[in-house]
Amino acid sequence: MSVLQDRGRAWIELDAEALRKNLAWFQQRTPAKQLIPVLKANAYGIGAREILHILKETDVHMIACACTEEAVSFRTWGWTGDILILGATFEKDMPLLEAYHLTQTLLDASYAAKLAHSGVSCHVHIAVDTGMHRIGFDAVDLDAIQQVYAYENLCVSGMFTHLCTSDAKEHASFTHTQISRMHALITRMKQAGMDPGMVHISATYGLLNYPSIEEDAARLGIGLFGVLNNETDSQHYRNALTPVCSLYARIASVRSLHKGEYAGYAMAYRAEKEQTIAAISIGYGDGVPRDFSMHGAYVLVHGRKAPLIGRICTDQALVDISGIDAQAGDIVTLIGKDGRQEITIGMWAAWEDTITIDVLTRLTPRLKRCIISDRTADL
Repeated sequence: MSVLQDRGRAWIELDAEALRKNLAWFQQRTPAKQLIPVLKANAYGIGAREILHILKETDVHMIACACTEEAVSFRTWGWTGDILILGATFEKDMPLLEAYHLTQTLLDASYAAKLAHSGVSCHVHIAVDTGMHRIGFDAVDLDAIQQVYAYENLCVSGMFTHLCTSDAKEHASFTHTQISRMHALITRMKQAGMDPGMVHISATYGLLNYPSIEEDAARLGIGLFGVLNNETDSQHYRNALTPVCSLYARIASVRSLHKGEYAGYAMAYRAEKEQTIAAISIGYGDGVPRDFSMHGAYVLVHGRKAPLIGRICTDQALVDISGIDAQAGDIVTLIGKDGRQEITIGMWAAWEDTITIDVLTRLTPRLKRCIISDRTADL
């Protein structure tokens, strides 16, 4: 657990060395591919500004995000490399693409026409629909793709698809179909004299399960942070990947709860025996699910498990610290290690019956993000 005592009421710690090691592991796994870290949704809730600070000291050349607002923020925070926007930039914001030197994804033919007719000059990556049916040009519609090359203000510098089931090996045949469709399109394009630019097909699970995919680059999302979709997958790669994110709060108040008394909103918790409980300074306003206590969730206090009880409040939560010598101001671990115990993001996901990305993206901006290099000091 962190030995720092000046973090305030609740905070996230980011292990810079862990992130660099994770990046290096994926790069060693596929040395011929350029890795494109995806920092959408505030770097999956972990903290995009802080992650950018770390990535500036690596050999990463391109990052990706979901929308124009994120991309502009990255520029204002000092990122000078390429930025790929994976989602739509709508007409009123299209001038920002040129002003901030951003690369825009072409979602389909009609979107490409709108961007071309806006007069904005920018680099673009062509999205290809190989079976997910979310965005992208049809993988067999060569004529529509060829039209993009006729737009003088759009410079095609890349092309990509998304493997929608690369995390599920039982659906490997569908994934191979997607890959084959993409490669067939690229072959036809080259035969027709079109340069697809940087081709990227894989994301994190593609890199893990299909490392031999022929491509120039891969989008590295949740895996960069040492986390995979669920606890089972995360534990499988635990020797290779290290979690980057830990979450802490403080005890605000300690009191006795007598048998038969209620704690928290709506009388949702009733003491069956004499207990000592603590209010901790974090709640669903920070991203802790409101019903967490109903699913067996707990925190760590001085290396011991302390169950969450009652409804989580906006800014506070209650925990049972019976038998634990704790007082106001003590640090509580919600994600991370404390002594021999550990709570992982995968455990949070299991408690909520969801995936880790859903858990992480709920972590709100009011949680202070702190970059650490050796678990004891700021960079």
